[in-house]
Amino acid sequence: MLTGDRRIGKTTVCDAACDQVQRDGMVVVEIEVPERPDASALLQLVVDRCSRISLAATGRRMLRAARPLIEKVLRDEGIPLDLAQLGSDPGALPTRALLSLPSRLAEEARRAGRVLPR
Repeated sequence: MLTGDRRIGKTTVCDAACDQVQRDGMVVVEIEVPERPDASALLQLVVDRCSRISLAATGRRMLRAARPLIEKVLRDEGIPLDLAQLGSDPGALPTRALLSLPSRLAEEARRAGRVLPR
């Protein structure tokens, strides 16, 4: 916990510390502490933020596990789409790049004269 008067650089110090531990491979959960008389609101924020991190990590693991199967199905359908373009952490890509994947798949299928399975 870092406390002090207003405008003395607490946020700057915290941001620098968070950047360093992230570079060291740690997960940082940033929470703006609510000004409430009890800790229940703070505890709820901690639980909510940690849940989001856990769900995102699960999704990334599932994508990594499913990638070979997805690429094989696409290749068998005549759609040579290389999902390696997504990188190891699709969550780091801009949302637009991820959302464009279905339309890119459809375009590749159209060019190949195939219909994607539903």
